[in-house]
This record gives sequence, structure tokens and C-alpha cells, in this order.
Amino acid sequence: MPMKYHLMAFLAVLFVLASCGRKDIAGDIAFLDIESAINSRQFCDIDPDTLFEVVGLTAIQTSDTAFVVGPSIFGYKDGVIYCSDRYEHIWAIRESDGAILAHHNKIGNGPGEYLSLGNAVLDSERDMILVSDIKKNKILAYTLDGKFLPGHSKDSLGGVAVLPDGNMAGITQLDFSPSSNIVSARDSWYDIYDKDWNMLREGSVMKNKKKSRMIPYCFPRTSPDGTCYFLPFRNDTLYRVTTDADVPVAVFRTGRYATSDESYANIPKNDSPSIFSIQNFVIGKYAFCSFRLSNGGDVYEQVWDLSTSELVSNRYSKDSRSFFDINVSGKPVQFDWWHTVNGEIFCLLGYSEAVRFFPDMKEDDNPVILHLRYTGPELQPSGNPDGPLSGE
Repeated sequence: MPMKYHLMAFLAVLFVLASCGRKDIAGDIAFLDIESAINSRQFCDIDPDTLFEVVGLTAIQTSDTAFVVGPSIFGYKDGVIYCSDRYEHIWAIRESDGAILAHHNKIGNGPGEYLSLGNAVLDSERDMILVSDIKKNKILAYTLDGKFLPGHSKDSLGGVAVLPDGNMAGITQLDFSPSSNIVSARDSWYDIYDKDWNMLREGSVMKNKKKSRMIPYCFPRTSPDGTCYFLPFRNDTLYRVTTDADVPVAVFRTGRYATSDESYANIPKNDSPSIFSIQNFVIGKYAFCSFRLSNGGDVYEQVWDLSTSELVSNRYSKDSRSFFDINVSGKPVQFDWWHTVNGEIFCLLGYSEAVRFFPDMKEDDNPVILHLRYTGPELQPSGNPDGPLSGE
């Protein structure tokens, strides 16, 4: 697996841990007791079939020239799914029949090309794809059919996220020497820009200056309602990022499961179990958190009600990777890796699950995408005295 995918999964631990726990006395920030949750019993108090509507299944068409390997879905508009893959190609896939409508391979060192794709986002309002080149520290803009747009591109940024109002959070420039500190013109993780790359404000979230052999970059995540969340590398506070402010949402407390400085620096050490290998999603009023404990520990799948800071589902096993089963056409389905984009939820099915719906599918065919839509309760962004997002 390429280093950057391993790192992105590793860095997601910080985001996950910020989504669970008890409420601060001031009513503004939830303090999240991960340590106690790890040691609690297994149970499930929610019915997933009441939280999600199954929109459909899409088998990506396979041909000799179209192999979509490990897709990461970053956009959805007008029935078209947009994704990047492990070979850093960009794909546009028609949901109705899985046909590949466009395929962009922009790897290179020339104008409009990137050396290493960091993240990609769909700017739905302007019909543009924004791609970060993490080696050049540059944001490249393209039309949906792959035409380079130099006037909408931006130098000296390591990543980008589109906020609900159309403005952008630009990750400040990063230094990728494996053993160095983060280097930037400013100390903030990101700054806020308008659509023409005019800076609106400097970010208030500061970078952690400790050295690490982990490449120190991470990107904001969005929930299906478009809310932008961000937890910096080696930080303990989750922020909701808006044009006007960086709003602290939650602080995680991992206790004896916290990752040590030695582990971050890639120094071999017989630590007690610590949290790593994370997946995390904020959907409605729930935080879906999945992680593994090191040293042969269990895989945990936890669901938290963020309006009450209560754990509503806790499952763990040696090799599990599913929060629960979803009923699809009368068949229970387990899935891995969720992608929440443009108000929709997409999941990749493994071959053993996908072949139940597409009997002629071969194991090396392109993957099958499950499209879900959240129908459960939402987390109120303000005016909720019991929720971690109140007090703005």
C-alpha cells in the first residue's frame, strides 16, 4: 500500500477519537472518554435499517483499459460518481449502469499535472474538481471532463476542502522531509479563502511542532449535510470549520490507549496497546468510529449519539470491519470504507458481498458501490443544550 494511504488512515484516528464522550460543564465542548468505551460491554441499541435508505447498487464496468483500484469517492452530482484511485487517476462513473464517462490521468511534472495526488474534492457549484499535489504544494483545478483551469489553481497550499457556503479551507504549505517538523509560512493548519482564492481569514487551529516520521498532513472531512470537520495531526480537539470561525466540538481522552511520542516517531518499542488504523464518519447526530488496538488487539466499531454523548453501539472482534448489517433487497450486507459526499453516502462492497447481487462478477472486476441515504435524526448545530455543537 502506498505510504500516503497508510498515513491518511493512521491520521484519521485523531478525527475518530474526537467524536465520543461526556459534556463539558460549560456546555460547549464534549469531553470524550474513549478509554472507558473500549473496556465496556458489546451491545447495539440502534436499528440501521431505520437510519439508512438504500438508493441502489452500481457495478463499475470493467474493460481492458479501465481498472479502478481502491476508489476513494470524493463527489456526486447529477447521477455521476467522482472518485480517485490508488494509482492517482480520476474517474467519473455513471451511477445508473456503472459506465465510465471520463478518466483523467494527470500524473507528471508539466503544467496542469501533479506529482502526487493528496486529496480531491468536487466543487459542485462551479462544476470543478480541485486536486492537491502534496509534493508541489499546489491546488490544481480541472473541469469535470479534465480540462486544466490555471486561473482557478493555487500555489503554496497542501490541500483543500469546500465549505457549505462555497468558500474554501486551504491547508497551509507542508514540508515532506520524513523526519522534519511541519514547515509553513504560518503556524495555522489552514486558512479560509473565497472562490477567487482571496484570503478571508487566517485559521486559528495551530500546528503541532513535534517531530514525527509520519508525513504530517491531513485534510478536513465532511458529513452528508456538508458540515466540515477537522482534527489536526497529533491534536486532541475536533473543530467544525466555517467561514467565520473554527468551532471546538469535542476533545478525546484515550488514557492508556494514547499513541506515544516514540510510536509517532517510528521508534520500535513494546508499548501497551494503543489506537491505530481508523475509519470515522459523522452522519446525522451519530459518530461512527472504527479502530484497531495495536499489539494484536481487537477491532472496535463504535457508534455514538453526539446529542447526548452516549455510546449506542459497541462491537469488537479480532478481524471484523463492519458496524452492522444493512438490509439490501432482502439480503444482509456488510461493507467497508464509507464515503460521505454531497449529501450522500457511498460504501464499497467486498467481492464476497458484491457477487451475491452480480452473480457473473469476477473477483478482479471493478468494485461495486452501495449508495445509501441517511434518514435518521440530525444533530442541531445550535440551540441544543445537550449537544456538543451548542453554545455558538
